[in-house]
Amino acid sequence: SAWRVEAQRWAATALSLAPGATFEVPIFVPEPSRCRYSFTVAAADGSVVGFSIGLLGMKPQATARAAQHDGEIEVPGGVGGMLVVTLDNNNSMFSNTVVACEVVTEPLSQLAAVSRFRERQLLRHNLFQAQEELAAQDDALAAIAAEEVVLQDELEKAQAAVEAAAQRIAANSARGSAVETRKCELQDEVRALQAGVGKMLWEVLRASWRKALKPQPHSKADAKMATHEP
Repeated sequence: SAWRVEAQRWAATALSLAPGATFEVPIFVPEPSRCRYSFTVAAADGSVVGFSIGLLGMKPQATARAAQHDGEIEVPGGVGGMLVVTLDNNNSMFSNTVVACEVVTEPLSQLAAVSRFRERQLLRHNLFQAQEELAAQDDALAAIAAEEVVLQDELEKAQAAVEAAAQRIAANSARGSAVETRKCELQDEVRALQAGVGKMLWEVLRASWRKALKPQPHSKADAKMATHEP
């Protein structure tokens, strides 16, 4: 369970002070304590009251004369430590003044214990948050590692596909080179055949022209003579 400060509280919500009257409240403080105090005059007519607080028989640790005031002191306390709170209406000569006042004392040892407890709570909270963040980071790293495995596998597949494509390109290039070489060879053969055909046609035409230009014999003697011509 959380630490709690066992505070001692005195309060008056509507304390009426007669003109020139003084009101004292003794508060026993068994150990060194923090003391918080506040007072407020009820009427908003400019009335003020006097206030003082301190150990019995000693000079007050805090004083004020105002319509409203609050503050804090540390009380040494101890066996017989008696805190005295004084309110006076010395500023008024004819009318009562109504004031609300509160005084709270809290043992310093308990305040320190509460402070340490809250510090431990904060440390535990921060530790829990750090552990949660660490776990989240571990999960994130695991997810990144898993994704890296998938990406590595995809990269290897892509590299294999690139290598296979490069091999196909090389094979196609080699086939293209062979086809181009054969094309050149066939073109040379076609030209050679065309040249041979052209030569044969020329010989045929030449023979035809010679036969056509040769005179024909008109008699058997001429034919015989024609047959003996070289």
